[in-house]
Amino acid sequence: MPLLDLNPAFNDFNFTAVWKPTVMPGPREDEFIELVHRARCGDTDAQWKIADTMYCTLSRETFDLFQHLHGPVGISYREWFFEKLTFFLWTLPYDVVSATRFKDDKFEYIQADLPLEEGFHIISSWGEVVQPEDIESAFRPEDNDCGMWFELVAAVSGAADNRFDVLLGWLRGHGKASPSSERRRRGWKKNQKRDSIIASGLLGGRHRGAICGDLDANHIPFLPALVALGLASWVAGWADDKGRQVIQQLFAKTRAKL
Repeated sequence: MPLLDLNPAFNDFNFTAVWKPTVMPGPREDEFIELVHRARCGDTDAQWKIADTMYCTLSRETFDLFQHLHGPVGISYREWFFEKLTFFLWTLPYDVVSATRFKDDKFEYIQADLPLEEGFHIISSWGEVVQPEDIESAFRPEDNDCGMWFELVAAVSGAADNRFDVLLGWLRGHGKASPSSERRRRGWKKNQKRDSIIASGLLGGRHRGAICGDLDANHIPFLPALVALGLASWVAGWADDKGRQVIQQLFAKTRAKL
């Protein structure tokens, strides 16, 4: 559970470009746990969705939206950042989930790993938890970076039996990151939202034209080459023969990073 006694909607108030934050929030806490399970099964698309959820949810824009819809809540953006990050980092290495169901007019409660028997609803996850000082020594709110979160998610979900140790080691190593790793993160950060949307779409099997629609819906700046062709949107670029070649090259470069 979070360290502060926040609004009951706190754990479910997450956003991702895939879930279209302009339409509805998501994933909820139970959906996030299911994404973690899929990531552990080798689903790269789920790993990207987790990273994108962390990136979007940890933003100041999401904090402001939470305050508008559920507030005012007496916490700062910095406190929001670490409360939400704590929720994510406590969930990634979970051991079991708590779940309930009614069957034959009887209430049932279990603690088990996924997948669950039909009818069970996930309540929360349980396991060894990283301490606040380890989190706060590794990150600052301005470090919010989709590419960095993907590296973390891939490392933890790829561990077979020692996910908590991998998480703790990653956090402590990140706190001592080398200048070269800092430069790599800055390089990703420039286009991280654009690349995250493209990567999620490609891994999810979306049509390229639909991905262009996602880029327009999220107000992603156009490529200079598209502007030079007189094209005013990603969708228009996809409909144009020369524009499509430019976008295909971008998609191919993004795919090569996966």
